[in-house]
Amino acid sequence: MFGDAAYGAGELLKLLDDNGVRNLIKVQPSPSVKGHFSKDRFTIDLNTRTVRCPAAVTAPIAARIGRHW
Repeated sequence: MFGDAAYGAGELLKLLDDNGVRNLIKVQPSPSVKGHFSKDRFTIDLNTRTVRCPAAVTAPIAARIGRHW
C-alpha cells in the first residue's frame, strides 16, 4: 500500500501491520514546539534507562511518583 504522510499516523500503520499489509506510507514528521527539539531528535536507551538530547546531555529515565502538574 502506498500513501503520503497525511495517512502515516500511528493508528493506521498499526492497523495495517496487525493485518499483515505491507505498507510504504511515509510517516508523519514529529511535531515540535517552536524553539524546542522534536521528540525524534532524542535517543532513548531502555537497556541503560537513559535519554540523550541533541545537545549531548544524557539523563536517567525515572519512574513517575505522585502527581505531576
